[in-house]
Amino acid sequence: MKNRITLNLVLGLFVVLAFASQSCATAAEYRVLYSFQGGSDGQGPEGSLVRSSKGTLYGATQLGGSQGCYGNGCGVVFELTDDRTEKILYTFHDHKKGAQAVVSFVQNGNDTILYGTTEAGGVVCGYDNTLGCGTIFSLGPHRQETTLHRFRGRNDGAVPDGLMRDATGNVFGVAENGGPYGLGTLFKFALNGKLTVVHYFVGGTDGAGPVAPPVEDATGNLFDTTTEGGEGKNCDQRLGCGTIFEVTSAGQEKVRYVFQGGTDGEFPFDAPTIDSEGNLYGTTMGGGGNYNSCYYGCGTVYRMASDGTETILHAFQDGSDGWGPIGNLIIDTAGNLYGTASSGGTYNAGVLFKLTSSGQFIVLHAFRGSPDGEFPGRLTADAAGNIYGATGAGGNSSACSLGCGTVFRWRP
Repeated sequence: MKNRITLNLVLGLFVVLAFASQSCATAAEYRVLYSFQGGSDGQGPEGSLVRSSKGTLYGATQLGGSQGCYGNGCGVVFELTDDRTEKILYTFHDHKKGAQAVVSFVQNGNDTILYGTTEAGGVVCGYDNTLGCGTIFSLGPHRQETTLHRFRGRNDGAVPDGLMRDATGNVFGVAENGGPYGLGTLFKFALNGKLTVVHYFVGGTDGAGPVAPPVEDATGNLFDTTTEGGEGKNCDQRLGCGTIFEVTSAGQEKVRYVFQGGTDGEFPFDAPTIDSEGNLYGTTMGGGGNYNSCYYGCGTVYRMASDGTETILHAFQDGSDGWGPIGNLIIDTAGNLYGTASSGGTYNAGVLFKLTSSGQFIVLHAFRGSPDGEFPGRLTADAAGNIYGATGAGGNSSACSLGCGTVFRWRP
């Protein structure tokens, strides 16, 4: 999907964290924790940041780190400590070991081993005849990298987008392309290296092109989205507007909602967030309205109730509220939602927003590009309610034409 719709800074395991509401006595603060320089430290962070039990942030960049991968660099895995010091844990040097890493890592119990995916590299296949179909890798406590699986396209998928671990320790992920129909796969991965495809996407009513790892509800069912397919009535019938699907604990896949386009959303780019009552909350990159300003519509925030009823909570207008949300939502204990719009806003560089439980939309931060970042994506949070994220561009514009990207924190 990222190579079919005009936004390829899509940002690999979706993290759902609930956190307590904070006192209004302290003024909110936005801070850039790190600004990438585009060299050995990486360029263009993508995917979710992962926060360890000790407060360390882990992430990855798509580019930079070395001169491999046709001179753009193959990307790095980095660590960012509380004192805002960046440490490179691993640099991808050539496409054979993987390239364009997506974090959305899972960790072992004591945070010493990280597992992640690369969107490219590994085995050259029909879906990418230059950099390969992607890999699953582990990174040990002494920075040793092990390639655990190389995707091969038709059988298991291509372009994996991160991993998640369920409550019983099983690891799941999705591949955007590949499979027998070339429309993506949902897979289960044993950390000893065995990969099993749970579902091959076939397009049409089934959906196509998943780009974010699934999330789990309280009963062990998985939920995720496909960016295309579903055959909504106001959609390009060749592409479709996307779906929400469920995989039961017994392994059965079923479509729960088909996006219709128009005033409804289209093209969901991340898995939904699940509240304690089983309601799903998420964003769509398009749909919602204002097609004069945004070709596919400016995007939405939606809620799907446990009975399958979908409600649009906010339709973006490409004004101060931004447009094109492609990341996840975080929900706090009061029912407020937090997310990002990747573009638009006061400075046309995206926004960080809050949607209150009463429906009020509030822009918490309007990105400027330089020096604070541009193209924000997925978010994570800590127990104190601090929100962390990365921007795919912005920050240091002297080394990269659009900026090399940032890691930021918003403190309520």
